[in-house]
Amino acid sequence: MDLLRAEGVDIVVLLTHVGYLKDLELAKALSGVDVIVGGDSHSLLGKEFEAFGLSAAGPYPTAARNRDGDLVCVAQAWQYTWVIGVLDLRFDPAGRVTDCGGRPILLLGDDLRRDGEPLAGAARDQALARIDASPVLRRFAADPQAQRVLDVYREQIRRFASEKVATVPERLCLRRVPGSHDRSRDGAPGCAAATDGQGGWMQAFTAEALLSQAARYGGADIAVQNAGGVRNGLAQGDFTVGDAYLALPFKNTLVRLSMRGSELRAVLEDAIEYFLSDRSANTGGYPYAAGLRWNVDLTRSREQGRLTSIEFWNGAAWEPFDESRSYRVVANDYIAAGRDGYAGLARVHGERREDTFLDYAQALVDYGREAGVLRPPPPERRSTQQFRDLDGRDYGAR
Repeated sequence: MDLLRAEGVDIVVLLTHVGYLKDLELAKALSGVDVIVGGDSHSLLGKEFEAFGLSAAGPYPTAARNRDGDLVCVAQAWQYTWVIGVLDLRFDPAGRVTDCGGRPILLLGDDLRRDGEPLAGAARDQALARIDASPVLRRFAADPQAQRVLDVYREQIRRFASEKVATVPERLCLRRVPGSHDRSRDGAPGCAAATDGQGGWMQAFTAEALLSQAARYGGADIAVQNAGGVRNGLAQGDFTVGDAYLALPFKNTLVRLSMRGSELRAVLEDAIEYFLSDRSANTGGYPYAAGLRWNVDLTRSREQGRLTSIEFWNGAAWEPFDESRSYRVVANDYIAAGRDGYAGLARVHGERREDTFLDYAQALVDYGREAGVLRPPPPERRSTQQFRDLDGRDYGAR
């Protein structure tokens, strides 16, 4: 901030990807910051939405104070372009914020439904009137010319996405963290109880797919995947290309890293620490792996080591993890850049780092094509074997 001030900068706007609660912490801790526009936690802001049955994490924008005691405006526009965030800010001649204003606008089409059934008649008219009267809801119609252009690509995507590549005999449940901390567990029947001990089947399955893909293209010993990088479970039935890209919707590629065991262990411990630092926002950092398994004890400190009994799959059997040995580790480029608590991966440079340019969603497609039938990894293959929660309660397989 001192450098910016020296260059004559009066107004500082931070664009962040650390979550709403972390943004509020940043606002209090930093000097000279005026506005924070954030993401990652997919927080809906705007208490006005509660009248429509939506739960808001806070007001839009949220007024906070920075370390200097000056006003800071914190905003986030939910997720997936569902909301347009409009900020209306006032500054004094010195560049300090004097007022945080604006509103979030939730975009709606004309296809209005209740319990899956289209609204008609008086019920539809009442709904439309309520929408039109709200300052935070807005109906929109597609631009005809843009729609014609998009329809060409929409059909190509539909054909591409509908290709069946495998069969799923039972749902691959999604869950970020074992135990009592998860805020995004799968709502499908039976998934919550089934994933309490070892976490998401889909996250574990994705790690296996990444390791398999890297093994085919240059080799790898271990795959590491952050829980939040997987966004959908797989329903029972056909597994299509589209399902893979819904589960792994980001444009991530696979990065291969040569790491000492001690480095990798430190990275995994960092990821657990990051998750624990703010469990409401950072659950996406919880680590999953293929080719590696461990026990987690949250009652221990970072210095004591929360990961215990770490074992490596050598292709034939599990063996003790060797912190002095070098391993080939594959991870998506998001965490390989140090995000989500994986700062240690970003410190691997030079000849020890290779971007394979392999698409991580394509790895899931290729894994499905090869397997034909997709099942949850067996319990002994999942990275979290035992999980001791903060309250001392034990979950898990071993």
